[in-house]
Amino acid sequence: EYGLNILTSHINFRKYFTDEFYYDCGDEEAPFGSDEGNDALYELQEAIQKKKKINFSDFPKTIIEKLWEMDYLSPDLEITDEELKEQAKTKFNALPGDQVILQSDQVILAVTFGQAKITGKIDNDLLDLALKSLTRMDRLNRLIWNWNKEEATYYIETMRKDLIKFKKDFQK
Repeated sequence: EYGLNILTSHINFRKYFTDEFYYDCGDEEAPFGSDEGNDALYELQEAIQKKKKINFSDFPKTIIEKLWEMDYLSPDLEITDEELKEQAKTKFNALPGDQVILQSDQVILAVTFGQAKITGKIDNDLLDLALKSLTRMDRLNRLIWNWNKEEATYYIETMRKDLIKFKKDFQK
């Protein structure tokens, strides 16, 4: 059995990711709530069920570039605010850069939380990538969308806090 339900989630996921939004498939801010996040979870579940060898830290890029044939932009915390603004304005195959960035971050988060949900573990490189994505999402909210809504900040900070606690307590 699989799906977005507490009863189909690994015990470690239930222990560290307790907020209800982790099980919400309709909230755009939740890891599995956007279309991209929900589709990424589905692709991950399918790959695991088929017992494919998965490089979890590369899986977000694989989903976007190979399965969806779209552009993937890995989070780079070294770029300046001005460079991020410019990247957000750039067109990628007719899609605005801010949407390509957001899609990349949503898929990274869905694969990260999906791995924890299904296996009870998170690949260290993937976890670091997810933390970078959360930082980039926060920057996009402030710099591009001028979106300082408490709700968006709550989701980002809750996911960051929970991932850091998971890494500290569970990852070796």
